[in-house]
Amino acid sequence: MRVVNGFVVVLLLHLAVTGCASWQPEYGAGDPELLALARSGSLVGGQVSAQALADRDPFALTPEMKAFANHFAPAEYHDKYKVTALVRALTTQYGLNMTYSANETHSAAEAFRRREANCLSFTILLYALANEAGLTVAFNEVDVPPVWDVQDTNKLIFYKHVNAIVDILWAESKIVDINMSNYNELYPQRRITKVHAEALYYNNRAVEALNAGQLADAQYYFQRTLDLNSDLGFVWGNLATLYRRLERFDIAQALYLKAMDSGGFDSVIASNLARNFRALGNTVEADLLEERVKRHRARNPYYHYAIAHLNYSKGRNDLAIQEIDRAIELFTKEHRFHLLRAQLMAQVGDQREVIESLRLAESHAPNDEDKGRYANKRDKVAAIMAYQAAHSTE
Repeated sequence: MRVVNGFVVVLLLHLAVTGCASWQPEYGAGDPELLALARSGSLVGGQVSAQALADRDPFALTPEMKAFANHFAPAEYHDKYKVTALVRALTTQYGLNMTYSANETHSAAEAFRRREANCLSFTILLYALANEAGLTVAFNEVDVPPVWDVQDTNKLIFYKHVNAIVDILWAESKIVDINMSNYNELYPQRRITKVHAEALYYNNRAVEALNAGQLADAQYYFQRTLDLNSDLGFVWGNLATLYRRLERFDIAQALYLKAMDSGGFDSVIASNLARNFRALGNTVEADLLEERVKRHRARNPYYHYAIAHLNYSKGRNDLAIQEIDRAIELFTKEHRFHLLRAQLMAQVGDQREVIESLRLAESHAPNDEDKGRYANKRDKVAAIMAYQAAHSTE
């Protein structure tokens, strides 16, 4: 069974779409005194756990890990063989046989011990081991498409994905991903620094603590994140969610505005800010901001894809076709859009359109596995059509 990529959770979400645009600070950039109060953590009760306090270096290697790296990727190997050997040792039965797990973000040592990781944990582990083996590795942040909850298309699941780029002397750089079959080079991506990756690690730990109701740990981890990189707008937005939990909507508003000021207009944060305005009784501002969010959502092909899926699941094929056609009009290079259209065309009995949609899905598929799957489906439909044509005159 294929698994979904491991992702870095970057936002606590409600009623939002992706996309960046300029942020006109109609409401200011956030009250400095409230921002300082939020950074201090003085309003968050409880003690920071010993586990959180001990979480000091996610890249640290144990002696066992160093031995592992030097055994599977010895110094005499050429860099390209070191990469292959190290990845094989991590991911197959000949070594750790690691599995993907989205439940927690682990340090390199913890991921090695547990033999499981999400994408960020796996990349941190690979980075640490590869450095020990003398390889040059960079973190690569990938903007994967948003996913709407098909049961409630006002709720968005939004992730960033992280994998590794290994630079090899006299050869092309190599992408290493915990699930290469789902990696798509067409998605926007960029190299990020080790410090940025460490900030993402502590942001993840903060979100996990917040979801578990461990507010003191969450505050501590957010402080660590912002100490490393205070320009990540989504981190300020996540911290705002903590203060909304405490019903300090004034502080949350300052944090959401700071998030926008740091990262530009983001519909996820804008939607949460609108809800926060409403909680404070500022209904005019809430209405205006929610309308802006809706306009962004209408321009997002993945929103229309989610609506199409919802209608398809309920048997409303005509509405589903309208939505998937709109998604394809907005962005034609997503193979999943064409697959859903093929399924809808099969429902309405248009086999020629099934074949055409599968052809397009194949042409935009990110890997050979998907290309082969679409080609097989297309060939089967074509064979059925040929059989029906041959027997229709009998």
